[in-house]
Parts: sequence; C-alpha cells; structure tokens
Amino acid sequence: MMIIEFFINFCVFITAISIICILFKDKMLISKSSIAIREKLFIGMTGGLLETLLLLFPIDVMPGLLVNFHALPIILSSLYGGVLSAIVTTIIINVLSYLIFKLPMVFLLTDLFLLTGFIFISNTKTTIKNKWVYCTLYSLVVSSIGNIILIKDSRLLAQFFIIYYIYTILLTYFIYKFIESLTKTFEVYKKYRTEASIDFLTGLNNVRWFNKSLNRISIAMEKKEKIKCLSLILLDIDYFKKINDKYGHSSGDIVLKNLANILNDTCRAFNIVSRNGGEEFSVLLLNYPAADAVQVAERIRKNIEAYPFHISDGITVHITISSGVSTYPSTTDNIDNLLDDTDTALYEAKNTGRNKVVLYKEENLLEEYRYNVI
Repeated sequence: MMIIEFFINFCVFITAISIICILFKDKMLISKSSIAIREKLFIGMTGGLLETLLLLFPIDVMPGLLVNFHALPIILSSLYGGVLSAIVTTIIINVLSYLIFKLPMVFLLTDLFLLTGFIFISNTKTTIKNKWVYCTLYSLVVSSIGNIILIKDSRLLAQFFIIYYIYTILLTYFIYKFIESLTKTFEVYKKYRTEASIDFLTGLNNVRWFNKSLNRISIAMEKKEKIKCLSLILLDIDYFKKINDKYGHSSGDIVLKNLANILNDTCRAFNIVSRNGGEEFSVLLLNYPAADAVQVAERIRKNIEAYPFHISDGITVHITISSGVSTYPSTTDNIDNLLDDTDTALYEAKNTGRNKVVLYKEENLLEEYRYNVI
C-alpha cells in the first residue's frame, strides 16, 4: 500500500512540474532572473496548490503516522521561481492546510524555517545539484525537529524517521533527475530554435527568419493593420570573392561579422536585419517611405565604405556595397513582388558601377536596361 501511495505522490509531482515547464519552456529551468513577476506568482501558487493536493494522498507508514512531502513544493519554488515564488507557496500551503485540514501551528513554524533555509540555499553560488542536496538535508533536519515534538514514543519515532528519510531521499532524487532531463531537453530545444532563426556566423536573422517575417508583415498589411508601408533594402558586398581568394575565408568571415555589427549600429532596433546568404544582407523597414529607406541605405553604404576592416595584424581592407531598395505600395504595387523588385534594383546597382543605392522604379529601370542592351 505504501508503494502505491508513494507512486501517487510521485505522479502528482511529475504532472505539476511538466505543466509548469510546458507553460514556461522558454524560461523555466534556465534562469530565475528571466521570469517575470506574474510568472513567479503563478509558480508560487502552483507550488501551494500542489502541496495542498499532496495532503490528500499521505503515506500511511504505520497506524496513526503519516508521511507528507510538504518541503518539496517549497524547494521547487525557491530553486526555480525565486524568493517570491517560495513565499507564495508557503503562504498558500499554510492557509489552506489550516482551513481544510486543521493542521497544528508546529506545521507553520516548520515551514517558516524551511522557507528561510531554502531561500538562503537557492541564492548561494553553487551548482543546482548541490542546492538540491543541501535543501534535502536541511528539510530532513527541520522536519525531524518538528516530528520529535509531535511523536513522543521513541521506538515509533525511530521507525518513522527511517521510512521518512528513505521515501524523501528517493522522491527528491527522482524529481531532481526528472528536472535535470527536462533541463537538457529544453536547452537543446532552445539551441535548435535559435539555430533555426539566427545566422551562426553574424548573429543576425537568417534567411528563414527573413522570409517568415516578410510573410507575417504581408499578412498584417493585407488585414490593414498599423503598417502603412514597408521598405526593403537588399545589399551585397562588391567583389567579396577577391577578399576570400586573397586573404582566405577566415578573413572573409571577419568582414561579414563586422559588417553585421555596422548594420545593427546603423539600423534601429525594431528594423529586421538579416543575412540572406553569402555576402547578401537585407533590412526590412516598417513604415518607412521610399525616400527614408533610401536615406537609411545610403547611410549604411557610407558607414561601410568608411570602416577599416582589420582582418589580421597589420592588414586592413576597405569594402563597398551595392544596394537595392523598394517600397510597398509606392514603388512596388504588389507586396508579393517586393523581394523580386528590390533584387532587380540591387542587380541594377551592381551593373551600373557598384558602390551605390538604387531605388526600384519600373519605368526608369526598363529604360536603363534598354540603354545597356543597345
């Protein structure tokens, strides 16, 4: 019977932890500082309700003596939610325990000692594994003192301690290993999600994220949301192959990284800057008219032209870029053609001397093409 009750307690813990981790998979188990106050309150309330639920499934170790793992929800809240979560958990545990189960005051005093110790341990500079060990040992000591006060028979007390220690250590170990496994899973998830949207070399958005952003903005504009116009800049490094051939690909990578920094410094934070592949980059400008977008592209061009790219000791290179710009709906009347029209303008810039910015205007480009053919 005790095994079944232990298994029920284990399942309750695992279910609660899984729900919290699914809801906060981007933040839980990684850093308490990244969790907002509202989320800390939610974690604290979940811990308090978890303990209240566990009180319905105590382990009957011997007639009249029940084991309850009331320390574990406070440990979880303090280690993964912080001080606020631990306090909320403790308050809910004691209020509901008194109102529903009429537990004695010694239960409250025990939890206050547990709360103080767990908060102190959770803020120490050590590994999460050590924090779990310290919290478990501390909870056993504090709970032992409380049970010594409640249990007068020394023989029953000894038997109770043996069973209580074994079950507490086993349950804590299983929960720790479960959370450790979740942590590794979420770290891999976070790594893959980052790699799916971030260019590994420059740290900019990659082409997949660029396409996703462009599609999302297009849908928003079709629904007549707050985006009145959208400009796109495509830029390409002039004669980048010569740098790779002369100085090596590692030097070319240095140029790409520094260029990404220039783009981030030149563009505002809410603009979407991406590396679309190779030496081609893009900037999506929300609510930028064509004239403003051209000014941004020209500012980027000048900043890059003036920048000394230090690729190794004593070797500095200067590069130029060619840029194409198009804006919906002023120069491109169909947003689905925005990328192609901007690419056409970029092609024109490279074909007519490079190191320049060309704004897409269908009539002008057609005339230049005819002139070039003749």
